[in-house]
Amino acid sequence: MDDGHGARGWLRRGRAALALGLMLVLAMAWICVGERRRRAVALVAWRVLLAGFGIRLRCHGTVPDDAARWLIVANHVSWIDIAVLGGVIDGGFVAKDDVARWPLIGGLARRYGCLFVSRSRRADVSAHAARIEGWPGGQGLILFPEGTTSDGGSVLPFRSSLFPAPGQRWA
Repeated sequence: MDDGHGARGWLRRGRAALALGLMLVLAMAWICVGERRRRAVALVAWRVLLAGFGIRLRCHGTVPDDAARWLIVANHVSWIDIAVLGGVIDGGFVAKDDVARWPLIGGLARRYGCLFVSRSRRADVSAHAARIEGWPGGQGLILFPEGTTSDGGSVLPFRSSLFPAPGQRWA
């Protein structure tokens, strides 16, 4: 049995490190390519990252052709959710505003099309909601309304005031 310290553990860690390195190389290429090729490079990068961590993606059904106009709402278990959804849906993510200041990740997230929102300033909610409502057609937007990660055993309370009740428009 492999406890993670044997040869198999080292191989897994090496594969993951190689995938992270390749993802960074692809990220640099992604920054330089034009709009038309950006999605293709992003898909390769997400797949490389998932494969490097030994994650196989299996989709049941198809993503609708008009998914790029949707607000996709999902619970958030780990960073893997971002890689999986990014690899399946052509859309940006709603992210907390401090992600924009993270080294390297912040710049990539901005370029990817993330919408950064302040979770601490309740007065900004209507402005953020208006930005979501005015999100460009042709690109979906992915929202994790729990506002944090969980173990996935249950859905946490929605903490996002950016998520309206069904049929309700933002004020």
